[in-house]
Amino acid sequence: ISDLFGSFASGRLYTQAEAMCKHYKCPILLIEFDPSKSFCLQSGNDIGGDIRSDAVCSKMSILALHFPKLRILWSRSPHETLRIFKLLKENHDEPDIDKAIEIGSNESLDALLGMDPSEEVEDGEEENEINESARDMLLRLPGITVQSARTIMAHCDTIADLAEMSRDELKRLIGPLSGQKLFTFFRQSTK
Repeated sequence: ISDLFGSFASGRLYTQAEAMCKHYKCPILLIEFDPSKSFCLQSGNDIGGDIRSDAVCSKMSILALHFPKLRILWSRSPHETLRIFKLLKENHDEPDIDKAIEIGSNESLDALLGMDPSEEVEDGEEENEINESARDMLLRLPGITVQSARTIMAHCDTIADLAEMSRDELKRLIGPLSGQKLFTFFRQSTK
Protein backbone atom coordinates (compact mmCIF):
# COMPACT_ATOMS: atom_id res chain seq x y z
CA ILE A 1 0.00 0.00 0.00
CA SER A 2 2.86 2.39 0.72
CA ASP A 3 4.04 1.89 -2.88
CA LEU A 4 0.53 2.83 -4.08
CA PHE A 5 0.62 6.05 -2.06
CA GLY A 6 4.12 6.84 -3.38
CA SER A 7 3.01 6.14 -6.97
CA PHE A 8 0.09 8.53 -6.59
CA ALA A 9 2.29 11.22 -5.04
CA SER A 10 4.97 11.04 -7.75
CA GLY A 11 2.55 10.72 -10.68
CA ARG A 12 4.16 7.41 -11.63
CA LEU A 13 0.85 5.52 -11.40
CA TYR A 14 -0.83 7.87 -13.89
CA THR A 15 2.04 7.39 -16.36
CA GLN A 16 1.97 3.61 -15.92
CA ALA A 17 -1.82 3.46 -16.32
CA GLU A 18 -1.62 5.56 -19.48
CA ALA A 19 1.04 3.24 -20.95
CA MET A 20 -0.89 0.09 -20.00
CA CYS A 21 -4.10 1.42 -21.52
CA LYS A 22 -2.24 2.27 -24.70
CA HIS A 23 -0.58 -1.15 -25.15
CA TYR A 24 -2.95 -3.72 -23.59
CA LYS A 25 -6.53 -4.75 -24.32
CA CYS A 26 -7.30 -5.27 -20.63
CA PRO A 27 -4.90 -3.28 -18.42
CA ILE A 28 -4.90 -4.32 -14.76
CA LEU A 29 -3.72 -2.59 -11.61
CA LEU A 30 -3.09 -5.06 -8.80
CA ILE A 31 -3.12 -3.64 -5.28
CA GLU A 32 -1.57 -6.06 -2.81
CA PHE A 33 -2.15 -5.46 0.88
CA ASP A 34 0.18 -6.40 3.71
CA PRO A 35 -1.32 -9.53 5.32
CA SER A 36 -0.43 -8.25 8.79
CA LYS A 37 -2.47 -5.07 8.31
CA SER A 38 -6.11 -4.22 7.76
CA PHE A 39 -7.54 -4.95 4.30
CA CYS A 40 -8.52 -1.34 3.57
CA LEU A 41 -7.02 1.76 1.96
CA GLN A 42 -8.03 4.09 4.76
CA SER A 43 -10.16 3.83 7.86
CA GLY A 44 -13.91 4.30 7.60
CA ASN A 45 -13.66 7.42 9.75
CA ASP A 46 -11.36 9.08 7.18
CA ILE A 47 -13.77 8.58 4.29
CA GLY A 48 -15.87 11.67 3.75
CA GLY A 49 -18.38 12.76 1.19
CA ASP A 50 -16.06 15.32 -0.38
CA ILE A 51 -13.32 14.77 -2.92
CA ARG A 52 -10.01 15.76 -1.36
CA SER A 53 -6.64 15.85 -3.08
CA ASP A 54 -4.97 14.11 -0.13
CA ALA A 55 -7.51 11.24 0.14
CA VAL A 56 -6.51 7.95 -1.48
CA CYS A 57 -10.15 7.04 -2.21
CA SER A 58 -10.53 10.29 -4.15
CA LYS A 59 -7.35 9.52 -6.08
CA MET A 60 -8.60 6.00 -6.87
CA SER A 61 -11.91 7.44 -8.11
CA ILE A 62 -10.15 9.92 -10.36
CA LEU A 63 -7.86 7.17 -11.69
CA ALA A 64 -10.89 5.02 -12.53
CA LEU A 65 -12.59 7.94 -14.27
CA HIS A 66 -9.52 8.81 -16.35
CA PHE A 67 -8.84 5.21 -17.34
CA PRO A 68 -12.18 3.41 -17.76
CA LYS A 69 -10.44 0.38 -19.36
CA LEU A 70 -8.22 -0.10 -16.28
CA ARG A 71 -9.30 -3.01 -14.09
CA ILE A 72 -8.40 -2.86 -10.41
CA LEU A 73 -7.71 -6.08 -8.53
CA TRP A 74 -7.31 -6.25 -4.77
CA SER A 75 -5.23 -8.91 -3.07
CA ARG A 76 -5.05 -9.62 0.66
CA SER A 77 -1.57 -11.18 0.50
CA PRO A 78 1.20 -12.47 -1.77
CA HIS A 79 -0.44 -15.93 -1.65
CA GLU A 80 -3.73 -14.44 -2.83
CA THR A 81 -1.85 -12.62 -5.60
CA LEU A 82 -0.39 -15.93 -6.80
CA ARG A 83 -3.88 -17.47 -6.82
CA ILE A 84 -5.19 -14.50 -8.84
CA PHE A 85 -2.36 -14.82 -11.38
CA LYS A 86 -3.05 -18.54 -11.78
CA LEU A 87 -6.75 -17.90 -12.36
CA LEU A 88 -6.02 -15.16 -14.90
CA LYS A 89 -3.55 -17.44 -16.70
CA GLU A 90 -5.99 -20.35 -17.10
CA ASN A 91 -6.94 -21.10 -20.72
CA HIS A 92 -4.42 -18.60 -22.11
CA ASP A 93 -1.30 -19.29 -24.15
CA GLU A 94 2.13 -18.27 -22.97
CA PRO A 95 2.96 -14.70 -23.98
CA ASP A 96 4.94 -14.23 -27.18
CA ILE A 97 8.17 -12.63 -25.94
CA ASP A 98 9.22 -11.46 -29.41
CA LYS A 99 5.87 -9.75 -29.89
CA ALA A 100 6.15 -8.09 -26.49
CA ILE A 101 9.64 -6.80 -27.29
CA GLU A 102 8.40 -5.49 -30.63
CA ILE A 103 5.87 -3.15 -28.99
CA GLY A 104 6.99 0.40 -29.62
CA SER A 105 8.88 -0.33 -32.83
CA ASN A 106 7.74 1.21 -36.11
CA GLU A 107 6.76 -2.20 -37.50
CA SER A 108 4.55 -2.83 -34.49
CA LEU A 109 2.88 0.58 -34.85
CA ASP A 110 2.29 -0.08 -38.55
CA ALA A 111 0.59 -3.38 -37.69
CA LEU A 112 -1.55 -1.79 -34.98
CA LEU A 113 -2.63 1.00 -37.31
CA GLY A 114 -3.40 -1.49 -40.10
CA MET A 115 -0.68 -0.32 -42.46
CA ASP A 116 1.74 -2.33 -44.56
CA PRO A 117 5.23 -0.76 -44.35
CA SER A 118 6.44 -2.90 -47.28
CA GLU A 119 4.06 -1.23 -49.73
CA GLU A 120 5.90 0.99 -52.18
CA VAL A 121 4.68 4.53 -52.74
CA GLU A 122 4.38 5.25 -56.45
CA ASP A 123 4.83 8.63 -58.11
CA GLY A 124 1.80 10.84 -57.58
CA GLU A 125 0.87 9.08 -54.32
CA GLU A 126 2.99 11.28 -52.06
CA GLU A 127 -0.12 12.64 -50.35
CA ASN A 128 -0.97 9.11 -49.12
CA GLU A 129 2.49 8.54 -47.71
CA ILE A 130 2.52 8.34 -43.92
CA ASN A 131 4.94 10.62 -42.14
CA GLU A 132 6.33 8.21 -39.55
CA SER A 133 7.55 10.96 -37.23
CA ALA A 134 4.14 12.65 -37.23
CA ARG A 135 2.43 9.29 -36.65
CA ASP A 136 4.74 8.49 -33.75
CA MET A 137 4.18 11.95 -32.28
CA LEU A 138 0.41 11.54 -32.64
CA LEU A 139 0.49 8.25 -30.70
CA ARG A 140 2.33 9.96 -27.85
CA LEU A 141 -0.17 12.79 -27.41
CA PRO A 142 -2.38 12.67 -24.31
CA GLY A 143 -5.59 10.70 -24.75
CA ILE A 144 -4.56 9.16 -28.07
CA THR A 145 -5.03 5.42 -28.57
CA VAL A 146 -4.29 3.38 -31.68
CA GLN A 147 -7.99 3.51 -32.58
CA SER A 148 -8.24 7.29 -32.15
CA ALA A 149 -5.01 7.70 -34.12
CA ARG A 150 -6.62 5.85 -37.05
CA THR A 151 -9.63 8.16 -36.87
CA ILE A 152 -7.47 11.28 -36.69
CA MET A 153 -5.28 10.16 -39.60
CA ALA A 154 -8.41 9.63 -41.70
CA HIS A 155 -9.68 13.17 -40.95
CA CYS A 156 -6.54 15.34 -40.59
CA ASP A 157 -3.67 15.84 -42.99
CA THR A 158 -1.21 17.26 -40.46
CA ILE A 159 -0.65 17.58 -36.71
CA ALA A 160 -1.09 21.34 -37.24
CA ASP A 161 -4.61 20.70 -38.61
CA LEU A 162 -5.35 18.66 -35.52
CA ALA A 163 -3.98 21.34 -33.18
CA GLU A 164 -6.20 23.99 -34.78
CA MET A 165 -9.42 22.04 -34.20
CA SER A 166 -11.92 23.40 -31.69
CA ARG A 167 -12.74 21.62 -28.45
CA ASP A 168 -16.09 20.46 -29.86
CA GLU A 169 -14.51 19.17 -33.07
CA LEU A 170 -11.94 17.17 -31.11
CA LYS A 171 -14.62 15.74 -28.81
CA ARG A 172 -16.74 14.68 -31.80
CA LEU A 173 -13.71 13.14 -33.51
CA ILE A 174 -12.19 11.09 -30.67
CA GLY A 175 -14.65 11.28 -27.78
CA PRO A 176 -15.29 13.69 -24.92
CA LEU A 177 -12.49 12.71 -22.53
CA SER A 178 -9.77 12.21 -25.13
CA GLY A 179 -10.89 15.29 -27.04
CA GLN A 180 -10.71 17.42 -23.90
CA LYS A 181 -7.24 16.06 -23.00
CA LEU A 182 -5.94 16.84 -26.47
CA PHE A 183 -7.54 20.29 -26.56
CA THR A 184 -6.00 21.15 -23.16
CA PHE A 185 -2.61 19.85 -24.27
CA PHE A 186 -2.58 21.98 -27.43
CA ARG A 187 -3.73 25.11 -25.55
CA GLN A 188 -1.50 24.88 -22.44
CA SER A 189 1.13 27.53 -21.97
CA THR A 190 4.81 26.54 -22.04
CA LYS A 191 5.85 29.41 -19.76
